[in-house]
Amino acid sequence: MGIFLATVDGHPVYSDGKGNFSKEKNETFKIAAAFAQVSPGDDAEAYRKKASEQLGVELQYVDNPPS
Repeated sequence: MGIFLATVDGHPVYSDGKGNFSKEKNETFKIAAAFAQVSPGDDAEAYRKKASEQLGVELQYVDNPPS
């Protein structure tokens, strides 16, 4: 289980699995954005910052997937 991205007011963030993010769930963005360390160099903070910059909003990690 990973840690999931959400806006600071609790709205979920979605991913296309290719490094792109959206605040809207749709056919392209249907995976809850979560960080899971795959390689030793993977960085949760860099992942959060990339998503935050793409969306133009501050993001945080939450323990549970969006419902």
